[in-house]
Amino acid sequence: MFLKASKFRALMNGGAEKAGIVGLKDEIIALEKLRADLLCEADGFPAQRQAAHDSDDFQAKLEEIASREEKVYAQIAHVDHQMAGLRARLPVIADKERQARWKELRGQIEDADSVFVKLARDTLAAFEQSISLRSTSRAAGFEREIGQAFPMLPILGQGCAVNAYVLDLFEAEAARLRAAPVTAGAAVPSRASQPVTRDHHSAAVPSPQPAGMGRGAVLLDGPGRSASRHGAERPAAVPRRAPQTFAGKEGDVAVIIVRDGYETPHGEQCIVNDRVFLPPQLARSVVENGAGEFAEKQP
Repeated sequence: MFLKASKFRALMNGGAEKAGIVGLKDEIIALEKLRADLLCEADGFPAQRQAAHDSDDFQAKLEEIASREEKVYAQIAHVDHQMAGLRARLPVIADKERQARWKELRGQIEDADSVFVKLARDTLAAFEQSISLRSTSRAAGFEREIGQAFPMLPILGQGCAVNAYVLDLFEAEAARLRAAPVTAGAAVPSRASQPVTRDHHSAAVPSPQPAGMGRGAVLLDGPGRSASRHGAERPAAVPRRAPQTFAGKEGDVAVIIVRDGYETPHGEQCIVNDRVFLPPQLARSVVENGAGEFAEKQP
């Protein structure tokens, strides 16, 4: 049976938020099933009238059928009204649930980032302490013992993607973004979740075949690739960008990159001949590692 008036009013006046998307959809599905049953009953009225003419009290039966038919169509209209009202609430509830979920996730990410920065700083401090103790041991004459007892430390700090300078930048950017609250936008469906429809009355149309291709030709993905095995052309080359200058802050030192792939503290990917301004210690580390050269002679 369709929703009672009291329950319908409750769903329309705040109860939908409590029921949530799942509860609201369950009510709509129940109404859709009821509507289908009522339509099936309505489809049988013509046959009932035809059968009533063969009975002795056909007039009374016709009136009974007409009365029932009027009630069925009234119920269908009532169900349509309720379904329309509930469907109108769906986007509102979906948006509220999405905003609540985003608030929860954002808080969890901020907490995780705080833990990450603290642990990273603790790791760097422990790394510096370990280097200092190794240096003290070597100065005390334990060079051979240090080499036998301990492995080489991994590269951390200056010249590494995780260093104090990068962590300072990360925290500053996080603070800037937290100062401007962001609300969750509309949900973007993933490619896998998008429904695929097909017209069952039409045959599948094959993809057009490039001119000059015979049987056994192999199609490769991507522009600029050949369609055949033999005599295949190489993929079109991606044009190389011109060298750029990546600015730093006051006191930074200019370094000319001599090896592709170096990543600046801000995340830019460098190529040969890019000019990058870096903090003095980081610049010296880049030069010592062979990734760059000083643009000007250093004292």
